[in-house]
Amino acid sequence: MNQDQLSQPNRVERFEPTRLPVPLLEKYLSDSASASEAEQVELWVAEHKQSEQRYDLSQTDAARIARSVMLNAGKPRASKAFMSRWMLVSAVASLMLILGLGWQLGENRLENELGRLASVYSTQAGQRSTITLPDGSTVTLNVASRIEIPADYAAGNRTISLDGEAMFTVNHSKGTPFVVKAGGQIARVLGTRFVVRSYANDKELVVAVKEGKVEVANTVITPLYEGVVAQDGSIRVAATKDAMFAFERGVLVIDGLTLRDAIPQLNRWFNANIQIGSNGLASQRIVGEFKAGSVADLAEVLAWTFDMKVDREQDKLTLYTRE
Repeated sequence: MNQDQLSQPNRVERFEPTRLPVPLLEKYLSDSASASEAEQVELWVAEHKQSEQRYDLSQTDAARIARSVMLNAGKPRASKAFMSRWMLVSAVASLMLILGLGWQLGENRLENELGRLASVYSTQAGQRSTITLPDGSTVTLNVASRIEIPADYAAGNRTISLDGEAMFTVNHSKGTPFVVKAGGQIARVLGTRFVVRSYANDKELVVAVKEGKVEVANTVITPLYEGVVAQDGSIRVAATKDAMFAFERGVLVIDGLTLRDAIPQLNRWFNANIQIGSNGLASQRIVGEFKAGSVADLAEVLAWTFDMKVDREQDKLTLYTRE
């Protein structure tokens, strides 16, 4: 190793147009590049996108890269920063121009395929997260939830897919309604605050409105009401409770559910694995507010507040009646 290398240990290699490796391009386009590899490509794109010089590719390599774009354009890409998703789309578009691949895909088709790139955000059990969208709208993801946001959101495609639970605060945008797809249903709004709950094992989709109006299952839900949509598409509307919105302030509210029905929520909230060891406990009613905490915190609350015997083995809690 020479002295120049020793003096610049963190230097990012800058590739000349004819030296950027084709396998690295394929890794970048398939979202399998490491952070440092992605930085190399994006740095190279930034340096060369204003240049009239084009990448010298063989026809075989050009076809390989074009095929990589087509195969991976529609796949969600788990970006860590929301705006970087749109920056990446721009970078890929610039990269295609530099590589001279318009002839491979056709400009209109390339634009359509790049437009299908999506940002995916998710939370694990016990985690919550708030995402700010390009139009200033916000999404607060509850525990164990996932949303997918289209790359062309900023261009007016405000259609979001949800698995789990989230609270949406939507800025009004004339002519571009905000749409949430969840549980096989579509909720349409123009500007409002509302919660959508639809976890994978839920038998019903719940839409609770805090402000504004939401249309779901051909029914308009007004403030402080909720629509509960069954699997057959039928809907019932009733007054909602503040408990539906409590997770936004970091609190899980359980208001009279049986322990059996409350366990899925407690498991998601505390990243726990709760088992019922005494059959009589399954029908016990649970009422209370639970703040985020550890499995040990949950074990203590269940033991002392609800008078249960709790055996704990790491994240597994087995509940018994006290003798």
